[in-house]
Amino acid sequence: SSGSSAPARPPSLLDRPGNWSRTLNLAELPRRDLQELRSLGLHWSCVTVVLRRLPHDNSPSTAGASGGRAGGVGGWPWEGCQSVLALGAGKIICAAVAGDDGPAVLAEFDVARVLK
Repeated sequence: SSGSSAPARPPSLLDRPGNWSRTLNLAELPRRDLQELRSLGLHWSCVTVVLRRLPHDNSPSTAGASGGRAGGVGGWPWEGCQSVLALGAGKIICAAVAGDDGPAVLAEFDVARVLK
């Protein structure tokens, strides 16, 4: 045994990060074209399990979202959404790729602010 606490299976797939409230209306999130995200420069497909919401966000709290389920990351359930992480044009963008209206932007940061 390596002593690793990493889950032994891939995360379960949802329409949102695993630590986000199920009551959050994803239709209210801004959208981006997938080709636009891929054309920014570097991009990776991933599963977004835990993503911090901004303090000024008025959506319902995600505190205690794990409901006591084991096997998660940092107390959150081991579940998340198919996403693309794009880096380019001075931005880092994480967007959920499921949905008919194009990828929903989960987070967008200026690289200069992230590096500080």
